Amino acid sequence: MHAWNNYPLVRLIFPFMAGIIMAIHIDRDWFVPVIFILSQLLFGIILLLKGYYFISYSSRWLIGLWINIIFLLIGYEWTTINNEKFHSDHFRNTGSTKEYMVARVISPVTEKPNSFKAILKVSYISDSSGWIQTMGKAVVYFEKDTTAYGINYGDVLLIRYNLNKTSPPANPEEFNYKRYLANQQIYDQMYVPSDNWRILTTGICNPLHLMAYNLRDKFLDILKDRYLDADEFKVAAAILAGYDETLDPELRDAYSGAGAMHILCVSGLHVGVIYLVLSVILSFLKHHKLTRWLRVVLLIACIWVYALVTGLSPSVMRASIMITFVIFGNSMNRSKNIYNTLAASAFLLLVIEPYLITSVGFQLSYLAVLGIVSLQPIIYKAIYIKYWLPDKAWAIISVSIAAQAGTFPLAIYYFHQFPNYFIITNLVVIPLSSLIIYSGFFMVLTSMTRWISFVFAWSLKYTLLGLNHAVKFVDGLPGATTTGIYINEIECLILYGIAFILICLLIFRKKRIILFILSGIIFLVLSCTIRKISRMNQKIFVVYSVKGFRAYDFIYGEENIFLADSSLLTNQSKINYHIINHWYRRGIRNPLMAGFKEKEILSGRYDFICCKDIFIEFCGKRFCLADNTADFIIGKEKTRIDYLILSENAAISIADLNDIFDFKMVVFDASNSKWKIKKWEDECRVLGIRYHSVPGSGAFVCDLED
Repeated sequence: MHAWNNYPLVRLIFPFMAGIIMAIHIDRDWFVPVIFILSQLLFGIILLLKGYYFISYSSRWLIGLWINIIFLLIGYEWTTINNEKFHSDHFRNTGSTKEYMVARVISPVTEKPNSFKAILKVSYISDSSGWIQTMGKAVVYFEKDTTAYGINYGDVLLIRYNLNKTSPPANPEEFNYKRYLANQQIYDQMYVPSDNWRILTTGICNPLHLMAYNLRDKFLDILKDRYLDADEFKVAAAILAGYDETLDPELRDAYSGAGAMHILCVSGLHVGVIYLVLSVILSFLKHHKLTRWLRVVLLIACIWVYALVTGLSPSVMRASIMITFVIFGNSMNRSKNIYNTLAASAFLLLVIEPYLITSVGFQLSYLAVLGIVSLQPIIYKAIYIKYWLPDKAWAIISVSIAAQAGTFPLAIYYFHQFPNYFIITNLVVIPLSSLIIYSGFFMVLTSMTRWISFVFAWSLKYTLLGLNHAVKFVDGLPGATTTGIYINEIECLILYGIAFILICLLIFRKKRIILFILSGIIFLVLSCTIRKISRMNQKIFVVYSVKGFRAYDFIYGEENIFLADSSLLTNQSKINYHIINHWYRRGIRNPLMAGFKEKEILSGRYDFICCKDIFIEFCGKRFCLADNTADFIIGKEKTRIDYLILSENAAISIADLNDIFDFKMVVFDASNSKWKIKKWEDECRVLGIRYHSVPGSGAFVCDLED
């Protein structure tokens, strides 16, 4: 009990985070009166200070429970207060007929293939009564033309109002972009044609952010000027400046598959490397009390200058705050209480932005640090190595194992893969990435003296070249990555519970702790077994929503046949975004993908499906896939089918189809145009026919067991 009392901030941050999570999931403006929370907090403090004198020892846990409830309410109320959409002056809650809006660009503009993307803060809305001052953010896509190239951070724009709510994911298990934006307090988006906006004024921006973006742009210009090849520049920009907009998907996948993705995201590793270098350089200031504090100030100042150079990206801000607290803790001889230091930095970050708790980067950063702090010393001391170089290699391996132990359940939950050779990768990438950081920043610091700067540029270029080759080599090894791993939220929590109990076993070495580990393993195996049995019996038909494409899935147990347009079958990025996570959930690791011309060949290979012309029989249900090439013949009797799938603007009316087929439902897939679907929908309503529009309502998922 005494040991637990040494970590007050750790004890308090858990109910605070629970309150934040509760507010996010409830998502209702149920405000708890602030005066009530303050009065209860005051009462709790009085109990904490004075209660020990008149409350029995066995009942003192009630004081702790009371304090925890108070901090849960504080977390809940603080999150609700900071949710902009609950404010009466949010643009969604003002005016009825909105015509125009005045909005300011609050982030650097991002170039997309067909548009420019910007995040805007809406300041005014016009309606029939005039202009209304508002608040709130929105994502706006501007039509790509020469005028749109001139939009910059800080510009104030007049735009014809056409904001719409962000759409939920259109396919099962698809990335939830709506929730991702909502966690950034963004709930609306729109596309703006060229003639629907104009710039009112420029330069209305946060001067600190403007300086940060300008510094990052200058830094990137210096990198470009040093004749780095394309791949080397992209990786250097990501590692040194946190600018990953130009990274190719293939290069990103290679780093991800090799277990080196953390290198490309400026985070605690990069800030930590800079801190260690500066700490050594400024070590001569440690000997006197006054200079010791000067060293602290210089270290923190340099860390935040680096944060400015990277454009004050969220990951760097997070890491910089964390390192700042560590520096303060070390200066006050509190380095042994690192858990309180980490809790204090997390408290500050969540007070500034409660929704940060939903950030994958925030979660993985703190879990990695906790893994390193708690496990690395134990792992490192488990093996004694006499010689310097092998000992340093073992130190890197122990850090890699500890960080992976802290993050792998959450990484599997989000990304459904595990890098099997992460130890080999980190043995190479950690030293090389450190050398890249040193070379890059010395190159910038000496940029006024070009010949010295080019020496560091030469070192940077060939280190980057070696890093890229090493990562691609590891990613290309057989079995480099285990993909298709699926765990749910409960299983993720069970894994963390097992990891936590295992740490307790390593620290306290009590045999009875093994029983808790075994219990956790039993629950995990039981959950996976239940899901496995469920998967073996699944019979599901899916029409996916992939704009402009036909995409049908016939899932039988842990096998499937995916029929799609040939152009979609070769577009791996679209499959990864829209479909692959659903396969992982259904236990499909080796999907069979086929074009429509190949579907009849499948009948002889699989006994659960039979294909003939435009008809498919699957698990006792009959499907008709009707496109614009299908020939329909009206016979004396209707052909009985269960589901009629219309695609590619099939040239036939619903009334004619109703004369030809006896069907339960008609489905309009994503290859049809909006006007055609609208026409079909009107006909279905008149005839009383059930229908499902994939572009309008999302993927059509039919469980044939129901």
